[in-house]
Amino acid sequence: MVLNAKKSEITFFSTDSHEASWTPTITVEGTSLPFNSSPKLLGIQYDRILSFSRHTENVCRKVLSRCRVLRAVAAKSLGWRKDNLRRVYLALQQSLVNYAAPGWQPWLSKSMSDKLEVVQNKALRIITGQYQATPLEALRVELGIESYSTVSKRKCSVSYEKASRLPERERYIEPGY
Repeated sequence: MVLNAKKSEITFFSTDSHEASWTPTITVEGTSLPFNSSPKLLGIQYDRILSFSRHTENVCRKVLSRCRVLRAVAAKSLGWRKDNLRRVYLALQQSLVNYAAPGWQPWLSKSMSDKLEVVQNKALRIITGQYQATPLEALRVELGIESYSTVSKRKCSVSYEKASRLPERERYIEPGY
């Protein structure tokens, strides 16, 4: 294998907080590779202890910024119906949160999962036009949308079930390939 030192970087992951502070050094052809404590791979932002907190915060920030689109089309002057606003939410926001969910959401802490729930609730309030004091269950029933923790658990369960049904030889990449 030929490594390109200009296009390579190193990182280290550990669920042990004491080990996670270790910074490895690797030299390729006399050049030390740069260390990246939070690399991004296939759209997922990793952190050193695999808590996915930085990724969750980035996703929440993007979803909240897309709430402006919902607010704009939900304005009284445009008069979009709730079913159309729901489609916009599912396409622009929930799809963003669901991206590769089984790969990172099972490891989220309760506080990080709650952040995903909060951004969903904000969007649901915009779609329904309900006040802050309106119970969340009323919003969800009105729109036919489950809590995000339910959506996440379902996606992760389906992914696990699909993986467990693969033939043994397809579950793992064999050495040398």
